[in-house]
Amino acid sequence: MTAGGTISFRISTSAFLSQDRTEGFRETWGRTMFQLEFEPLTRGEQIDADMTMSVFPFLRIADGQVSRMRCRHLARFAANDDLIFTLVRSGSVTWDRGDREVSASTGEAVLTASGETATYVGHTPAKLLNFRFSRQKLAARLSRAEDALVRAVPKDNEALRLLKSYISVLDDQQAQSTSDLRLAVDDHLHDLIALALGATRDAHELAKGRGVRFARLRAVQADIAANLTRRDLSADTVAARHGISPRYIRTLFMDAGTTFTDFVLQQRLARAHSLLTNPHAGARAIGAIAYDAGFGDLSYFNHAFRRRYGATPSDIRAAARRDYLA
Repeated sequence: MTAGGTISFRISTSAFLSQDRTEGFRETWGRTMFQLEFEPLTRGEQIDADMTMSVFPFLRIADGQVSRMRCRHLARFAANDDLIFTLVRSGSVTWDRGDREVSASTGEAVLTASGETATYVGHTPAKLLNFRFSRQKLAARLSRAEDALVRAVPKDNEALRLLKSYISVLDDQQAQSTSDLRLAVDDHLHDLIALALGATRDAHELAKGRGVRFARLRAVQADIAANLTRRDLSADTVAARHGISPRYIRTLFMDAGTTFTDFVLQQRLARAHSLLTNPHAGARAIGAIAYDAGFGDLSYFNHAFRRRYGATPSDIRAAARRDYLA
């Protein structure tokens, strides 16, 4: 159980002795836990897998990497008819349902169903992110659920791009600190994946005001963090990179209880504070640290820093140095 209340555990072939790795993993996790048949792609190869499983209110997530392998999911072994949305972080893979086959590579995604006979083939080692949904809840948001199965979602799909930026929320303990927040994350994931696959009109409208807005905010915040030191960082330049309007960006921050300008300032101050309290950066001039945090005016930096932390940059550095030497 994580601090946020999400149940999380790890499955890995490293838990088995080298000589028992393939068979141990196949029996324990494949046949017993997941009702799957795993086998190496080539005779003599070892199966290698390392995945983290997280359980949310209405979905499960598996994130990790697997070696080249073939995996058969037989309908007669399926304990449910869940829908599984797989994002290929890296690698080249194929799913074969018999009547339909689809290949996906880095950045693409595919929807499959656990209640159907299908074969997964990893032609290369692959990093995969699997979302397992209740068929009833996800399918209700799709205009053509059956048509979406075993079809590749291209990497430039707008909703899929938003999903990729949203994924960071899964590592954010604050965003999962209450049951209401965890349910919100759950809804956002359903929204974005439904949009990527083809949502109904009602689901599309609902997602625009919920999952899409939050995902765009996360994407914009990540953009700001990656470009803090740029002197041209503004709502206009960020909006241009994301293909949205500056007004929309300002509205996103307003709905979050802040402004674009205040968020940028707080991020720059936090970076400066981190650099000032780093014991290995003690010889750097405060002006250089301010510049590296994105400030162009030292007087403004000193004023903003003292207002935020209640002490001067020099005081914060001195206190951190004392604590380090104590």
